[in-house]
Formats: sequence, structure tokens, C-alpha cells
Amino acid sequence: MFPKLFFCLFISTTLGYSVEPSSERKCKISEEYSALQACTNISSQLDELFMEHNNMKIPKDVLKNMTELCTNVTTCFNSTQCSTSQDFKEFYEAKCQSLEFQKTDLYNCTFKFYETIYYGFDNCSDQYHFLSNDLDQRKQSFNSGKLCFLEIVEKKCSSEAKDYIASNYNKLVKTLTEKPEGETCAEPFYEFHYQQCQAAISKTITQIVEVFGKDKPSIFDERWSSVCGYCQKAQECVQNCCKFNDYDRESVNNLCSPPFKIKTDNLKECLTKWEDDKSAGPTEFTQLLNSTIWNNSCALYDSLNSTKNNWKEELNKHCEKTIIKDQDEHKMDMSLLGCNSTEC
Repeated sequence: MFPKLFFCLFISTTLGYSVEPSSERKCKISEEYSALQACTNISSQLDELFMEHNNMKIPKDVLKNMTELCTNVTTCFNSTQCSTSQDFKEFYEAKCQSLEFQKTDLYNCTFKFYETIYYGFDNCSDQYHFLSNDLDQRKQSFNSGKLCFLEIVEKKCSSEAKDYIASNYNKLVKTLTEKPEGETCAEPFYEFHYQQCQAAISKTITQIVEVFGKDKPSIFDERWSSVCGYCQKAQECVQNCCKFNDYDRESVNNLCSPPFKIKTDNLKECLTKWEDDKSAGPTEFTQLLNSTIWNNSCALYDSLNSTKNNWKEELNKHCEKTIIKDQDEHKMDMSLLGCNSTEC
């Protein structure tokens, strides 16, 4: 019914990020190429290790190797003041900050923390705004809700993560709640945000499976009301997180879309005639002429349920029974296409 999601856990290219370089200069293409080529071997080794151990606890021997590579790659890119080299230097400086958190299993720990909140597995987080988009409010919640946070960590996280948090709580809160300047989308702040979004996606998928099972839900199915809130939280998180690309965002949006592609030509033609009819009913149905709304079950469900109670009768009156089949309310989406379930 719903597509399985496979999210890229590491973006191996630095395209798409922006930095605010300090002392750099424009170089000739040949200079840029030579400078980058000299660092390619080191950066490739480091990229492979980050990909292999993405957001996971890193073994001590691997951590030592990665730490050395981090030092070497930033030194290498800093050997010239060419702008592109400086961009790469700043990117790897930001990326290598993650090692401190990975070696103590912090990313996995924060995923479990956010997952606990989204799933409602605790008894204290609803008193705080740990998920707020207002970073000041979020920081205040981590400070005032420290005991709640530590209670969840105690139950869900590894001993290494618990030990680190106990000794570095203020530093962790700062990292979680202060957006870095000169974004490269590689700093720990964004890695932690990514974990929050993954937890939101996990809960959305679970909720959809629990509510619909193997059903192909109609867009008019009342059960959407218990799913849409989770869909919207996941969509909002992914939209605002730079770690996700457009394909990832589309995949999350598809979770909350009809399980088949909807063609709206028949419906659009009918509603247009209805709108022109002097005896037409509520003009609020004209919003359905916007075909983009059919790509989001939650938006369509909300729109239909905000109309008058006679929407079904009115649509049936003006669009005839080739569009709505009274005997099968949960397949009305098929009817609106002007076809039956064997044709769609």
C-alpha cells in the first residue's frame, strides 16, 4: 500500500551548502583543480568511513583513524586560500565535530529520545516543548525539563551516552538548540535535527500501518483523522531539515497521499459546470478544482470535512452516479475518477 522509505544516511557531496568564508581569494580553474586533487585521497577515505559508521558508535581504532584523517583533510584544504578549498575545509571542520557525539552513541540516543516523545512512551515530556521550532523555547524546555530528559535517557540510551550526557549536559543542550552560523549542513545541530525527523517518520509509518493495515483507504475514510496529525509533523520536520533532499521529502509526502495516482479531469469538468450552474450549491467546493489538493489525503480530507454536510448529495446531484457510488463509501475516491476498482 504505502512505499517503503529508504533515506540516504550521509550526503557524500558538499553541493547545496553555503558558508561564509573569511580570508579567501578567487583562483584560476587550474589552481582550484590542483588544490582539490591533492586532498581527494584523504577526503575519500574519510567520506567512506563516515558513510560506513553514519550516526553510529564508532570503534576505538576506527575513531583514531578518522580523527587523524579529519586533521589531515582540513590541513590539506587550508594549504591554499582558494575559495573552493576553503569551502571544503569548513565543511569537513563541521562534519568532524560529529565524532565527539558518535563515539559516545549520542545520535542513536537522541533518536530514541525523540522516538519516545512521538510514540508517547513517557509520562513527562508533554509538559515541555522539546520539539518546538522556536529554539529559545526548546532550550528553555531542555533546561527546565532536565529531569524528564534524563529519565528517558536512563531508560533508552547506552551507558556511554548516559555518561557523556551526565558530564556534558549544558554542551549538549547548546548543540541541540543553537543553530550554527555559516551553514554547511554538516554540523551536529543538523545531525540531531535529522534524528528528530527520522523519529517522526517512524511514528507516522507505524500509525498508518496500525490504522489502515493492508487497506487502501479512501480519501474520505474517517480514519485519516487519526493519521494526519503525525503526517503533518513528519512533513514539516523533513521540509525544514537540510539533511533531506527533494526526493526524501517527496517520499515522506507520499506516505500521506492516496495509494494510487489520481486523475482529476472528470471531477474538474463536473465541478466547473457546477460552479457555472446558477442553481449551484456551496461555492466552497470550488477549492477542489485545485488539483494539487488531491496529492495530499490529509489536505483533501480536511477540505471535504469543512464543507456542509450535504456535500455528498450535492456532488451526486451535479456529477451523477458515475462519479459517486453510494453503495461503497470507502471507494468513493475511485468513483470520482469515473471508473470502478477493476479499472483503477
